[in-house]
Amino acid sequence: AIIISQYYEGFGTSNRWIELYNSGPTAVDLGNTSDRYKLSLYINAARENWKTTSSSSNLSISGTIAAGGVFLIYHDFTTLPSYAFQNNGHRSQGTTGAMAYSGDDSLVLWKGSTYSINAVVDVIGMTSTSNFADTSLVRKSSIRSGTKENLNLADWTQMSYTLVDSAASDTARYLGYHAIDAVPEPAAIGVVALAVVAGAARRPRRC
Repeated sequence: AIIISQYYEGFGTSNRWIELYNSGPTAVDLGNTSDRYKLSLYINAARENWKTTSSSSNLSISGTIAAGGVFLIYHDFTTLPSYAFQNNGHRSQGTTGAMAYSGDDSLVLWKGSTYSINAVVDVIGMTSTSNFADTSLVRKSSIRSGTKENLNLADWTQMSYTLVDSAASDTARYLGYHAIDAVPEPAAIGVVALAVVAGAARRPRRC
C-alpha cells in the first residue's frame, strides 16, 4: 500500500514536501496510465470537501516507488532542506496547485481517472481547528495503510520543520527515509499431547 509518510510545511511559502512510502511487497508505478496516482489540495473553508467532491488543484504523479521505498513530491520553488534533493522525486510544476498548501489545508492522495471517496488512497484531512504551519508530521512506524478520515495525531509525530532541516540520515524525520515496524511472525502452533488412559473407570457395584 502507498501511504503519505511525511508532511512538511517549511519556511516561507514554497518549501513544501510530501513523502510517500510503499509498504507493499512490490514496486508501484505511480504514473500508470490506467491507474495514475494524483495529489489534490483542498484549501481553507473547503478543506473538508474531499469527502464529497473533487478538487481543481491536482497534481498527476509520475515515477516508480520501490517496495519499502520512498518517493518525494516538492513545490516548484522549494530550496530547503537541500539534502532531500538527493532522493528521487516529482517536482510540482508552477507555484500553484496541489503543493501550494498551508498548515490548515487538506491533501488527498488518490488514484484512477475519476475522483470519489472510494478512489482515496490516503489523506491528511485538516479541520477548522487544524494549524500545522512551520511543521512536519511523520507517520508512526506502526502505520502500514492509508486512511479516509480526518487527521488523527495519534498516528503521527509532530515536530518543527527546523528539526527536519537538520535531520540525520536514516532517522524518521529525514525526508527521503521511512521505515515501518516488521510484521510479527505468526505464533507457532503447539502440538498438544493427549494422555490416553488405559482402561475405563469402573462404576461401583450396588449390593
